[in-house]
Order: sequence, then structure tokens, then C-alpha cells
Amino acid sequence: MQADLHSVVIGNDTGEQPAYITEWIENLPSRGWPAQTKTKQTITTVRTRDGKTTEKSSTSNRGGFNHVTVEIGHPTLQSIVLGTAGTQDGAYSRRGFLEFHAGAEGLPAASQRRIVRRSIEFALGTSIAAVGWTEYDRENESLRSSMSHSYLPSRSHHDMPPALFHPRYQDYIDEGIFGAYVRSFLEKNSDYELDRVVWLYFHAQSAPLDMAAVYVGAAYEVLRRAHYKRPENEPRSRLLPKDQWRSLSRAMRDAAMSSPDYDESHRGEGGALGALLSKIGILNEVSGIKLNLLMLDDLGLGHGEIEKSALAARNDAAHANPIAPGEEHDVLKRYRALHTLVARVLFSILGMTVNYRDYSSAGFPFRRLAEEQGTTRAG
Repeated sequence: MQADLHSVVIGNDTGEQPAYITEWIENLPSRGWPAQTKTKQTITTVRTRDGKTTEKSSTSNRGGFNHVTVEIGHPTLQSIVLGTAGTQDGAYSRRGFLEFHAGAEGLPAASQRRIVRRSIEFALGTSIAAVGWTEYDRENESLRSSMSHSYLPSRSHHDMPPALFHPRYQDYIDEGIFGAYVRSFLEKNSDYELDRVVWLYFHAQSAPLDMAAVYVGAAYEVLRRAHYKRPENEPRSRLLPKDQWRSLSRAMRDAAMSSPDYDESHRGEGGALGALLSKIGILNEVSGIKLNLLMLDDLGLGHGEIEKSALAARNDAAHANPIAPGEEHDVLKRYRALHTLVARVLFSILGMTVNYRDYSSAGFPFRRLAEEQGTTRAG
């Protein structure tokens, strides 16, 4: 169910173009942010004694590593700043911020900012929500602000990052790796519907166990369809080349139409022959089950029984195959394996060389993307 949406826009609308936009986000997981924010606070005390008033000022400096600056280099997005917003008492909460700094063609539109949030959600392993935004000028003065209620696919904080985004440290972010990832996500989003993939990926976490694999399996199917729509991959989704199939299907159609076994009552749109002929076009298509594994081969991703079982889990859930008592743990493992497989495919499409987290193995080890899931040796 979608949450009710309420919003209000406030600020000094002078028509001036903002220099950057800050989105205020919630459910941001804690990370070892590499950059430090320093604040300077001056406290002045006034004291009156024996008719004399004196002022005394003291200055304190406070700082904390709470954000990362990532260069994107996109025409409408030069860089982003992502981090945790602190409260007045210095404590940190799940509130966060995401700054968008303009590229050569200006600032990203709201739809593009959403795509960037989707890429961050996937990388950090949890859904986040923008609860408002503020536009700033070059002097860091606010121009306009908006606040709204937002909807999260999963309200709980799962924090299941799919990959290691720092060469050595699990909970840290390497600016170079992260920047290349977000840039590739933006560039390939329209071809692969990556924002939709991530949306389905996180809805699986909100679904009952017997339906979770349907959502994440749908995410896999979105990626597979997009992969085989590309001109260089499309021929692999057909059993015969188009020219050969065109001649063969024409011969099949002519033979069926000239058959003496079918009278005119069978030849219309509602007749048996008409129904048969309408399906000739799909006979040359490679089945989705075969394409699921073929795509892994195309992307250079190793696969074995764990991956096959994970892909079968989607079919079991979609066809409402029953779960026998005592099989719940096996169903959970197969869903987790499919969850991991989708991450491997998405990272491979983006051209990333990150190590993935294998949720198919005990201890959730990191492996190289090419290594199949569930093996005993970590990459």
C-alpha cells in the first residue's frame, strides 16, 4: 500500500537557479564515512558586576567523519555528497542527506535524482526515502524547500549490502569505485530499467516468504529481457536466424492452411487452426528458462546448482507451489541465493569489478563476481 502524500513548498522564490540541491533522506545505514565535517561554535557570556559589564567569548571546534564526496562527471551531475545528518546534541541518527551538484548542463531533474537514490539504495543494501529537499544558491543560502511523506518498500533496516565498495574495508566507501558505479547506473538506466529493478529487489524484503522470490525473480527477468533486446544479443534469443525462420514458418503456415482436415469453421480467429497459426511466431524463441542461464554465460558469471535452484525458486513462488512443513529454511536459502544472483547480474551489466557478498554461503563471504555461489572457497 502506498502512503498518503502530503507536501508543502516554502522559501524565497526569486527565480534564481540553484547551485545545488540537498535531499533529506531517512533509513540511511551507518558507514565509515571518509570525509569530515568541521563545525566552529562561539559562545559569548555577558556578566555584570559592580556596574561593569564584561563579555567573554570561547570558541570550540567540533568535527566528525560523516560524509563522502563522489565525483560523477555526468552532464547534469558533477558530484554528489552523501552522509549522515547529526542532531544538535552531536548524536547521529538514521537521518541522512544527499547533495546534488550541477554538471555542465545544470542540475538533475527530480526523476534523475530518484535514479541516483535507487543506485545508492542498491549499493548500501537498504531502501531509503527522501522526506524533503532544499535548493541552495552559491552562497549556501536556501532558495526553496519542500517536505513530504515518503514511502519505503521495506520499513525495516535490513542493511544487506550486495558488494564490497572499498577494496579492503567492508563498511567503508571508496570514492572512485562508488563514482564509477553511480555514473554507469545513470548511463545504463534507460536501457535496462535499473530503477525498476531495484524497486522490485527491495519489495521482495517486504513480501511474505512464499512470495519474496516472485519480486526478486521479476527483477531478474527485467534485466534478462533488456539484455536480449540489445542488437548484439538479440540473435541469441532465437533458435534459428530470422531469414531461415521466415522461410520455414511460411511453409508451415501454407501447409496448415491447405490441409483438408480443417474446414472454414476452423480457420477464423476463434477457430482451432487460427489459434495454432497465431502461435507460430513464438516457436522460434528460446525459452526463458534457457535464457536465464545463457545470460550468465554471456556475462561471464560462473553458475552451478545453487544458481539453478535460485532461478527455480521464482517459478515455484509464481505458480504457488506448496511449501511442505519443515521446508521454510530451504525456501529462505533459495530466495537469498536469487537475491545474490540479481546483484551479480546487475554489477556485471554495469561493468563493475567489485567483490559480491555471497548470501548463499555460511558467514556471507565476499567472492569475485565470476565465482559461482555457495562454494567453500571465498574469492
